[in-house]
Amino acid sequence: MRHVSRFALAALLVACDDGTAPAPATEAGRYVATSLRGRPLPAVTDSSAQEFGVLLADTLELDGRGGGRRAYAVRRVHRALGIDTVYRVAAPTAYRRDGARLVVGSFTPCPPNASCLANDEGTVEPTRVTLATQRYAGGDPVVLARVTP
Repeated sequence: MRHVSRFALAALLVACDDGTAPAPATEAGRYVATSLRGRPLPAVTDSSAQEFGVLLADTLELDGRGGGRRAYAVRRVHRALGIDTVYRVAAPTAYRRDGARLVVGSFTPCPPNASCLANDEGTVEPTRVTLATQRYAGGDPVVLARVTP
């Protein structure tokens, strides 16, 4: 009798499923930068006679629900002043996805007279994310490979 009641319960649950449950987000996971402008990391972000920057790392975590975390490290060297500093930034982030299109950043309007960073825009694929970023690369593409589902 116990097997019949379990079977009946399972059949009832399957029959009640209307098929509208949201599918798990395919973008959820951790992504690690592998290249900037097609060059492997560490990669030069910008350069002038006085200074240059180097992207050391960039990690993007997407939770599958529009939230996540972004952490990156950039080395800045000012030759004339003898300054060599690594800047590390880690912060919560938001994202929006429309098909393969992905926008990462903040969706709060920029206040009047404020200087706000543009959102990163690009594409998401099963194994990687490609973003044009203003954070350290002046809009150049960074490729982040998926390392965890």
